[in-house]
Amino acid sequence: DLSFLYGSDEGTALNLRSTDEGQGLLKIQVDSRGRHYPHISQDGVMVFADARGDVHAGFTLLHTVFLRNHNRLAKELRQQNPGWNDENLYQEARKINGALLQHITYTQYLDTLLGEGNNVSVPLNEGHENYYDKTADATVMMIFSTAAFR
Repeated sequence: DLSFLYGSDEGTALNLRSTDEGQGLLKIQVDSRGRHYPHISQDGVMVFADARGDVHAGFTLLHTVFLRNHNRLAKELRQQNPGWNDENLYQEARKINGALLQHITYTQYLDTLLGEGNNVSVPLNEGHENYYDKTADATVMMIFSTAAFR
């Protein structure tokens, strides 16, 4: 769900957004070579939606890649839909970014984690089938979300 990028509550999400420009972008820090990185607070630390954002270099990398992709998507959507406001651009870029993470997870990561031939991953050639089941319970048990998943 990219909560590590967008946050899990409205306050965090708003703190990470660059709403003053009305382009649906996330806040960034640009280095001397023009590369975009997560926003740096006045305390001099990178701002992440997840407190573990700078604990591991791989996590910081993942955050930076999806941050850059969100802003790229928002800019492309603005060109294609000049009448959209900040909220529309932000939400649509967020949906597309989330779909990208889900696609990577179900077509590549799960096979690596669980091994080939598992019953969870989706083969690449079947990645765009509609597997949605509106009767499935999508809630997450509190014990899993606070202990096992983190």
